Amino acid sequence: QSSSTSISDDYLSDVHTLFDDEPSITWDQLVNLDKKSLITLQKQCSEVGPLRLKVQSHTDVDTSITHYYFNDDVLMRASISESLDVDDVPRSIVVHQIVTPKILRNHLLCLSHDVPLSGHLGMEKTRQRLLNHFHWKGVNTDITDFCNSCDKCQKLGKGYKKSLAPLQPLPILNKRF
Repeated sequence: QSSSTSISDDYLSDVHTLFDDEPSITWDQLVNLDKKSLITLQKQCSEVGPLRLKVQSHTDVDTSITHYYFNDDVLMRASISESLDVDDVPRSIVVHQIVTPKILRNHLLCLSHDVPLSGHLGMEKTRQRLLNHFHWKGVNTDITDFCNSCDKCQKLGKGYKKSLAPLQPLPILNKRF
């Protein structure tokens, strides 16, 4: 790729310098994010960076449990997920997720929930869409908070379901009115 379509390491360090408390990235930068830049962001992230140092090689891990590994130096997570096949028979599948640095999380939440093609479909479908490809510590809480704070969903009445009063049987009267 040409240098104009990817984010350079120097530029990424400038982004971190400008936003010390809340690093951010523009949509254009996100669209043009390449593997080298993702690796750099993972290394610079205060949550993901230390995790990268603890990960063992993929061959040293019991692959029947959830674990972290490297795929071409990108930190990944293999998660065992239970699902139903066509005949409603439970089966286990392995989902490979990119461990996401903080700087990308808000954009990924927006893409999973806010973009017109996403359709503001609620927490569970946003969770499914996001967790098919990405993971970070506290992802479920972040999804819940993001969906509950979505202005459009609040206006459309999505979000918290009102609990209905339990139905109670009425006594049968033997007397006429």
